[in-house]
Amino acid sequence: GGCGLSAAHAGWLIASTGIGMMCLFPLLGFLTDRYGCRAVSAGGALLAFLSTLPFLWMIGHQFSATWAVISLFLAGAGQGTITIPSISAAYSSIPKARLAVANTALNIAQRVGGPISTTLLAAVISLTVRDHTGAQPQEFLMTFVALSCLHLLAFAAATMLPVRIHRSSEA
Repeated sequence: GGCGLSAAHAGWLIASTGIGMMCLFPLLGFLTDRYGCRAVSAGGALLAFLSTLPFLWMIGHQFSATWAVISLFLAGAGQGTITIPSISAAYSSIPKARLAVANTALNIAQRVGGPISTTLLAAVISLTVRDHTGAQPQEFLMTFVALSCLHLLAFAAATMLPVRIHRSSEA
């Protein structure tokens, strides 16, 4: 596998992303109430972006399992703070009579957005990695650049969220 890791070792490293998400989920209500959905969502996107930087550094230097775990944990925490405040802001701006349509639209956006991002990153990997059995770390540079750009796009979108959630008067 990549960086000389077995599939099991790589899987355990990736698990830290889910752990990062799980650690932040219970705090989202408090954080959103205290700082607002824009700050929480944008902060999460920024944290997810910053978590890719150690991987960009490791491409030119040496792989560190410790930095990978820390970065993946922070990526999970950041990604976990983007969605819920964004969806809360979206639902709060919709009149009660339109919630069913909004729910369908948001569900479609979520179900399509993730696979599109994954497909984009897989396409970048397939175009930049020549030997899939012995890929060198430098071959993943464009993949991490693309991932960084996706996080920056999420950050830009999150900065357009309302600062605070105000429920529609039709609720």
